[in-house]
Amino acid sequence: MEGYHLSPLHAKTLHSITPTVLCEKLPDGPAFTGYRANFHADCPERGPFHPDLTDQERRSDVFYCIYPSFVVGFCPHFTLYMCIRPLSADSVGVRWGVTGVPANPQAEEVLQYVRFCKAFCDEDRAQLERLQIGLHSPSHRLGPLAPDDYEGTVWDLVQYMARRLGQAANERDPSIGAGEVQ
Repeated sequence: MEGYHLSPLHAKTLHSITPTVLCEKLPDGPAFTGYRANFHADCPERGPFHPDLTDQERRSDVFYCIYPSFVVGFCPHFTLYMCIRPLSADSVGVRWGVTGVPANPQAEEVLQYVRFCKAFCDEDRAQLERLQIGLHSPSHRLGPLAPDDYEGTVWDLVQYMARRLGQAANERDPSIGAGEVQ
């Protein structure tokens, strides 16, 4: 749920549309965090979209995580949602879908977008499975978070968890890695 991974992890699917360098952190609150994935200048507008959308709204996707585990992506043409739920200490289940589709959910544009979503979800799953294995390695060391536009949503989630666990929220310290609380 951050823009940092878009280019390196999704080189085949999302990088050409929404590269990491164009992501921006959006204002957060005690119950949510979000970022905007702006489209590359060479990426055509994705429609159909509502005529009231601004130029920026037509040329970006906005993602929010409502804590602890509901993610929604407002795209110019469809809305993508994900509900992530724990299955065990080291596994999760994901239910996702697309809403705001035309009257015919079997229309080729809808099916094409669903195939696209499945492709980037498969990329995420493969990386997260490798990450889970790496986190159990005795060589694993936490590193610092990237700047807010790239990983600010990770810091927001860490702070949410700290509040829920009864620890005082701290000012962000860039030397602290994800998962560490000062």
